[in-house]
Amino acid sequence: MAVNNFSTFVTGARGGTLHSRINGSSTGAAITCNLSVGSAGLVQDTTHTDNLNVGDDYDWQFSDTNTSFTYDFFAADFTSMNGVCLCIR
Repeated sequence: MAVNNFSTFVTGARGGTLHSRINGSSTGAAITCNLSVGSAGLVQDTTHTDNLNVGDDYDWQFSDTNTSFTYDFFAADFTSMNGVCLCIR
């Protein structure tokens, strides 16, 4: 299963990076943003794709330095390559 077109809406100040993780390891997909104080915006990574196998754990990790961010949502496209279904728990 391919996962791509990662996006999130952030409000806050300074910068940070949101990394996707498969089975506890960082992958190629990342959303990096740098915002001015009090600003907000939709940030996206439309370049990278993560490929998941049956049984993989998939999550996100945020890293920052002295920031104050809030996230309203995370979004990504999940595309089956062989007709498998996605179960989110």
